[in-house]
Amino acid sequence: MGRVPGALARHNSMEALAQWLESLRRRSGMSWDQMARTAVDRGLPVTRSTLYRASRGETLPKWQTVQAFTRVCRGDEHLAKRLWTSADRHKAASGGGTPHIMVMAPQFITEPWQLVHAMKGMCRENGNPTLRELERRAYIDVENKVSLLPKSTVGAVLQGRMPGKDLLLDFARYCGNVPDDRLKDWEDAWERAHAFRKGEECPMVRDIPTVPTVPTVPTVPTRGAPRPFASGTPFGPQPSRWGNRQWGTRGRLRAG
Repeated sequence: MGRVPGALARHNSMEALAQWLESLRRRSGMSWDQMARTAVDRGLPVTRSTLYRASRGETLPKWQTVQAFTRVCRGDEHLAKRLWTSADRHKAASGGGTPHIMVMAPQFITEPWQLVHAMKGMCRENGNPTLRELERRAYIDVENKVSLLPKSTVGAVLQGRMPGKDLLLDFARYCGNVPDDRLKDWEDAWERAHAFRKGEECPMVRDIPTVPTVPTVPTVPTRGAPRPFASGTPFGPQPSRWGNRQWGTRGRLRAG
């Protein structure tokens, strides 16, 4: 499994990740050349120099590198993902990358830029796969390299272009591993962003029923007790059995 980094490394998540990877290598007893050969034998696209740099802690390695390192050394892949995610957030917070901005859930997305930002966040949460890797995951014709996620199109979208609905749903499926029964949330998000782009009323806002306004009762200063409620309501003033008579200043009844 590898030793979890101690307290001295916890102040820097990137160093913690690097120390954990190095502990994996030492436990395995393999040299860097042996690790590289093992990676090739298992079909993992990683080189000796890439593995070595990952354990140095000077830069944040890609998730694919950390994943390959962990598999070669037979480490805990879930712990590796947790350490890598923490290091990625540390890098962004310290100015070493794009500032970490909260990504909206699809239920709250109403504008195109929020949709694109959510797609970028989906990439970050799933190891920042390359455009080529996304294209390969979504192949529908491997021989002719026909993909539902062409790298040129996905690249343009991640640079800020509004995605098509089908591309968004395929991106959520192949990049975000969103199950089919949750894709409706992303489809609705696309509809709202599309309506905003065309200057139409947002479907989410249009579907909210309007609340009828309650007419206010003007308050007129009167002699006697204030009347905060309208006459005739359960809490309003009720007709007196004395008719229109009122109490005088000396406690006597007088005609109204």
